[in-house]
Amino acid sequence: MVVEGETETRVHLRSEKQGHRARQVRLSLVEPLDGPRVLFLDIDGVLNDSKLTAQCKRDGLDGTEHFNPESVVLLNKIVIDTGAVVVVSASIRKLCTVKELQALFSRNGFQGKVVDKTPSLGGVRGDEIQAWLDLNPCSSYVIVDDSTDMAHLHHRLVHVKHGYANGGLLKSHYHEIRRLFGLSYRPL
Repeated sequence: MVVEGETETRVHLRSEKQGHRARQVRLSLVEPLDGPRVLFLDIDGVLNDSKLTAQCKRDGLDGTEHFNPESVVLLNKIVIDTGAVVVVSASIRKLCTVKELQALFSRNGFQGKVVDKTPSLGGVRGDEIQAWLDLNPCSSYVIVDDSTDMAHLHHRLVHVKHGYANGGLLKSHYHEIRRLFGLSYRPL
């Protein structure tokens, strides 16, 4: 079902035979007609925070390998509700393949799909995101980051302000992400 304010989705009809009757079944795909919705995602300050990092250090673990469970629950809700795929823009992308990033996210309970990572150009993160966008069509995109170095893309940024100190991704960010994807308000 297409909710008012949402991007148009592909709708298919098919018939299924049940006994002597045929019934129409409406199937709607979450992916919009002109490509996927893309969530450019940072990790530090968005999916992990200072408390988690300190706890990991006390336990002898690598803090970059562990995400805040509450943030992952919200991230899962975001990708399920919006149909977005993730492109990692975090610094760790320089050290990992996309397959390794998917494994890292999955180990932390992420249920969505990491499809790519932005290129490393050694400059402003917004320019790296733009370089990815120039090569990959998408219907819309949202950037979720605790940094503001997005150049001309700042209007698509959900800024997780002081995220590293304040717990990362919050419910208020969920609503802002939906709004930027052109989706109507939906209570959590």
